[in-house]
Amino acid sequence: AFAKSCSLDTWSQGKTFILRADISLSGVDFTPAASFGGTFEGRGHTISDFNLTQNASPAGLFGTILPGGRVANLNVAGSVAAGGDKIACGGIAGENYGRIVCCTFTGMVQGDTQIGGIVGRNQASGQIVSCSFEGKGQGTNATGGIAGQNAAGGVIDGCRDTNREVYATNGVAGGIAGTNAAGAAIRNAEITAG
Repeated sequence: AFAKSCSLDTWSQGKTFILRADISLSGVDFTPAASFGGTFEGRGHTISDFNLTQNASPAGLFGTILPGGRVANLNVAGSVAAGGDKIACGGIAGENYGRIVCCTFTGMVQGDTQIGGIVGRNQASGQIVSCSFEGKGQGTNATGGIAGQNAAGGVIDGCRDTNREVYATNGVAGGIAGTNAAGAAIRNAEITAG
């Protein structure tokens, strides 16, 4: 019901959702929240067994986090290997215009371009703060441990990539961002080999 309601851009705006326990998506036919503009507070809990293979773009637990949207203190474990055009895929969100704080993704993210462990495409107003990725990121181009693409005005601050493997088969890849546009910022980042 949550994801279905988030298909409307305005439904989640001004609302707060609190995850009160760890949950497993094993055996659940999960549909990503297409558009999220509220506050999702994970309280340090984990969503495990997340497995996205259906056609979705942008693709992640959240398709797009809207300006003013905030996802915080959430751990996600699983894989994102969406069908369709395979553009803008991330463990937490496919595309971010909002704020992602203290979130982790453990697992695999794969697609074509703009592939990131946390976010596929971090837009001009997007902020990714104190997040970490541990796993494998695989794309054709613009593949990064935290964000596949960090657009002008986008901020990645205090994030950590403990990757086993992040690569692009026919383009650019980076431990924190696959591409970091002029005017985008990466601060206080750390990359460690897994």
